[in-house]
Amino acid sequence: MIVSDPLQHEILEHAIQCKTYVAKFHGRIDVLGKLENYIKNEKENRPCIVYGASGCGKTSVLAKAATEALNWWSDRSVSVILRFLGTTPTSSTVYKTMLSISQHICKLYNLSMEIYPDVLQLRYQLETNLLMCIPASEYLVIVLDSIDQLEPDAYDCQWLIGTFPHNVKCIVSAIPDHGNILMHLKGIIKHNQLLSNDTEHLLIIVPSFEASTVDIVYNDWLVMKKRSLSDEQRSFIRDLMKERSEILPLYMKLVFDIILTWHSYDSINIELKKLRNVDDCIRYLFHHLEKVHNCLLFTRAMIYMTACRNGISQNELEDVLSLDDEVLESIFQHYIPPVRRLPGILWTRIRNDLDEYITEKRS
Repeated sequence: MIVSDPLQHEILEHAIQCKTYVAKFHGRIDVLGKLENYIKNEKENRPCIVYGASGCGKTSVLAKAATEALNWWSDRSVSVILRFLGTTPTSSTVYKTMLSISQHICKLYNLSMEIYPDVLQLRYQLETNLLMCIPASEYLVIVLDSIDQLEPDAYDCQWLIGTFPHNVKCIVSAIPDHGNILMHLKGIIKHNQLLSNDTEHLLIIVPSFEASTVDIVYNDWLVMKKRSLSDEQRSFIRDLMKERSEILPLYMKLVFDIILTWHSYDSINIELKKLRNVDDCIRYLFHHLEKVHNCLLFTRAMIYMTACRNGISQNELEDVLSLDDEVLESIFQHYIPPVRRLPGILWTRIRNDLDEYITEKRS
């Protein structure tokens, strides 16, 4: 399906991401219960803040909340605006995000707006005009995931509206110790002296998983992937998780990705016992991919990708790798190619293996 309207394309991008996150979602009943209470509380008009350590599963929680909002307000006409910040060009800065949200609201409720060059002007228009024009019988839920993925100038959160109309709810998430974002968010929800000083219900932490939950999640994921484990492998995974004082969903996901590289007849690699955190898992996966692909090619590709702050296109990456004599020599050891250039299929294979770890953005 080809979508020519930029706003429609943006909405579709985030909807696809939401579907992916929800498909792998498990548990978090307590957190979702708190979000449901917030959504249903029509007396509360301040934003709700979801926070937790990097990799704790905030994004999946917000994706699930966005889909459940329609059920929580089943007797109302509800619209949801969802943005996974930093995952698309339009959601990469606070200005573009505020502009996109404003345009989305105008599209939903057939409103008109001015396009101002300043984010605070956009906020003022959104707060005093657009949101106030939403019909009282219509309900809107705005979900903004990962404020920490915006530019540092946005970390003070002055662009975030502090009080919304009774029929509008706003849920945001962030890493608490990143740029003092949580402190600034707390200041926003406490700013209005006319409102209750009770903000505990507006601050929702996403905790780590318990070891007992991991087995249930892995069983479902294995069914989805049509894979199975031997008794020895299952026992090893249980023991590995029991040794952890806290289990982040990201750690669980990376360990699961390692599991997918196993055969049922494989013996347990002693190195697996050293996977104590997310960084250990990433190193293990990278070492595995170095063996699967050309070691130098894979390493240099990762270096060039991470060196480009704003990303690099496939053609640009292939061009850079083709200019790396050491890479080409490691590839063409036994023959001289007619054209001294990296075969595109080599990067495509690496790209396929990294599919779940790479975010594509439109230029």
